[in-house]
Amino acid sequence: MVVRFKKKVVKKRGSRTYGYGSPKKHRGKGSKGGKGKAGVGKKAGHKAIKLREMGYGLGKYGFTMPPEAKTLYYVITLTELVSSISELEAEGLVKKDKEGYVIELTKYKKLPVKVIKSLRSDSDKFFKNNSGTLKIAKITKGARDYLESHGWKIEALEDSS
Repeated sequence: MVVRFKKKVVKKRGSRTYGYGSPKKHRGKGSKGGKGKAGVGKKAGHKAIKLREMGYGLGKYGFTMPPEAKTLYYVITLTELVSSISELEAEGLVKKDKEGYVIELTKYKKLPVKVIKSLRSDSDKFFKNNSGTLKIAKITKGARDYLESHGWKIEALEDSS
């Protein structure tokens, strides 16, 4: 197929500036004051005015919660709890007596424990066939309702919604 137009670069050959006016203009980002939001800090801030008009959010927004205000939990599901009963028993966190199981998990691996409801059918059988007491730091409403409906006693330091 015949090409019926000349490419722009071919037209510009030999023109020294290739259509960019002064040779000083066609350089890297240094001639533009940097790439993106570079050069908007401190000092004169002339570039910041232009960027603000373009809709760039400049400055700090919101707040950061201090790390000591956040509470990290070791989150465990009811399924994981059932599958790790033998390991927890070896560590002395689970005891079996006449009334059933006594699972004391207020802290595990140096973190307070939060129990959430997430079950598989094999775990469901464990809670239906056994009874006992669960001592933990925090429990979700769904997990609490499920365990109490199967005759388990819950001793939680706090409830979560």
